Amino acid sequence: MRKILRVDMSSLNISQEEINEDFKLLGGRGLADKILTTEIDPRVHPLSKDNKLIIAPGLFSGITIPSTSRLSVVSKSPLTGGIKESNVGGPVSQELGRLGFAAIIIEGRASDSFYIVRISKKGKIYLDPAKDIQGMGNNETAQNLFRVYGKQINILSIGPAGEMLLPTATVAATDQDGYPSRHAGRGGLGAVMGSKGIKAIVIEGKVKREVKCLDKALLKESIKDFSTMVVKINKMNKQYGTTSLVKFINQSNGLPTKNFSRGTFEGVEQISGERITELIKERGGKTAHGCYSGCIIKCSHVFNDKNGNHVTSKLEYETVGMLGSNLEIDDVDMIAEMDRLCGDIGIDTMELGATMGVLMESGYIPFGNAEEVIKLLEEIPKGTPLGRLVGSGCATVGKVFGCSRVPVVKGQALPSYDPRALKGMGVTFATSPMGADHTAGPVYPGMGKLDAKKPDGQVEFSKNIQSNCAILDNFGLCLYTSPSPKTMEFIIKAVKALYGEVMSRDDLADIGKQILGMEYEFDERAGLGSETDELPFFFRQETLPEIDSSFDVSSEELRSIRKYFRNK
Repeated sequence: MRKILRVDMSSLNISQEEINEDFKLLGGRGLADKILTTEIDPRVHPLSKDNKLIIAPGLFSGITIPSTSRLSVVSKSPLTGGIKESNVGGPVSQELGRLGFAAIIIEGRASDSFYIVRISKKGKIYLDPAKDIQGMGNNETAQNLFRVYGKQINILSIGPAGEMLLPTATVAATDQDGYPSRHAGRGGLGAVMGSKGIKAIVIEGKVKREVKCLDKALLKESIKDFSTMVVKINKMNKQYGTTSLVKFINQSNGLPTKNFSRGTFEGVEQISGERITELIKERGGKTAHGCYSGCIIKCSHVFNDKNGNHVTSKLEYETVGMLGSNLEIDDVDMIAEMDRLCGDIGIDTMELGATMGVLMESGYIPFGNAEEVIKLLEEIPKGTPLGRLVGSGCATVGKVFGCSRVPVVKGQALPSYDPRALKGMGVTFATSPMGADHTAGPVYPGMGKLDAKKPDGQVEFSKNIQSNCAILDNFGLCLYTSPSPKTMEFIIKAVKALYGEVMSRDDLADIGKQILGMEYEFDERAGLGSETDELPFFFRQETLPEIDSSFDVSSEELRSIRKYFRNK
């Protein structure tokens, strides 16, 4: 029986409870949403004791199904003011699943210093003082925790940004090599974890758990077909990582350049996946690197500096786009160093890239100047007023500097796709209940046989993809397994094999609809109504020079997505 771990930081009480039978097919995002929307008033302050932080492995996590080690971190966001699910890969989700934990609920607020929540191999829970690691970056935190608890542990932690309660703070997760390279990066949930007085969550040891399966033959056959499909569609990801998208999105005129002023970048070859892969091989890094041992996609890579020293294991497309082309920086080593600093401090790279773009457009620092970006980044852990401002996000910096071109939706920065060239992606950015978020429902050029530069069919396609992505998040599947009908069919077969539940495609779609419906309802009660389902006006007002096109999906069409999921 799956169980819920509840940690009350006000009283320092720890309890466990069995999961409600009605929730047996909910995990990850679905279960975390259900808990949050049931247990808190959406009007609470995100950093108050009344908010809660829910950490939930996907339903399939801990089972020998490949690429199912996704963890949902859910709370009311200090960045958007609405509900936020931030998704992260790595072994943490697997270990929690093997221990039988469906979710961890962190509530209340510690009155004094920071703590470590420690979960033993036998599932016993301890609260240890975190005095010795308070103020440390994520890298030093991990090294200290390995020294105290042993090398077999897996870790969730916050850096200085989370301790300072900055609304762009991330929750870091260790990968299979022990680096805190994976991040629940969006929406400032590291600040919520910091507000509870938790510096880290430690899961001890490698847990072995026999998972009950009612039809092993069906599960084995389904996994075989599923794995073949996933490997086939991810050949480029395995070869170049997610940075394989850099040239593709540039060719599609959608690579943000100079604070979303253009859709193509002159220095694209220098920051392309091909160039990054060359450098990795020259310097003894790793390509085809998975975030955990059961990954068959292997879209990550280990990037070393010129001397062969490790810099980062998370140089993703969105990071390269927002810290590279968006700032007119074409030096991969500088981008990697920014990525390393963001990871150590615990700051969302996409939010930082958008923030720096606004600062550059405002004339505070020049475009193309990576050294100035790094100087500003280094102000954050010092806690200076300037550092706190930079760590407060793009929307805040835009207001302070009086910039009219601020690329945010619901207070959250756009990822590395220009919505004028990728209109389906723009629909997702505008309408997701969690603010501009590519993982909420990515619509890439060529998907659905749609013309990415035309509005026709984009709303319906985005709506369906957003629902399918919510389903992936519920079951803990990586986004790169594809939010496609084939993946949905695999989930239906796996559910039958594991639990004996017979689901139709409509039954599965209802899970996605239920998740998004909960999120929209929460947002509305928090004050984020349908008027927030819109892109910044400059995307409608300004045409993208390369294609002479603005974002022209009507506001009425955008709002139809919310109406659908809210049954209105």
